[in-house]
Amino acid sequence: MNSRDKGSATVLSLALICVLLLAGSLTWAILDAALAHRRAGAAADLSAIAGALANGDACTAAFRVAQANAAHLESCDVDGRDVTVTVSVAPSPVVAWIAERAGAPTPRVTSSARAGPSG
Repeated sequence: MNSRDKGSATVLSLALICVLLLAGSLTWAILDAALAHRRAGAAADLSAIAGALANGDACTAAFRVAQANAAHLESCDVDGRDVTVTVSVAPSPVVAWIAERAGAPTPRVTSSARAGPSG
């Protein structure tokens, strides 16, 4: 073994570990964004349906369902028996923490849905 090669496996191992950590972090961020998108879509769908089926105030019903799904009701429009809502959800607390440390506002994922009688 050449004395110049001593310790080169350590450096190579550290580089490989850094690459794997970076790949894992990127994968986690993509999966977190996809999960937030799904949660926002589900909350919007359920809120719009609740508003369309409500006997009283449609937007109050939509608000309650959005809140129960950890979402924020951004807008609620009632046109006859059709209800259109827009909700937003926050990504995981880790993403919020990273955004806060970076001095950026916490990102939110929004989704809209419409519900009402068919036809």
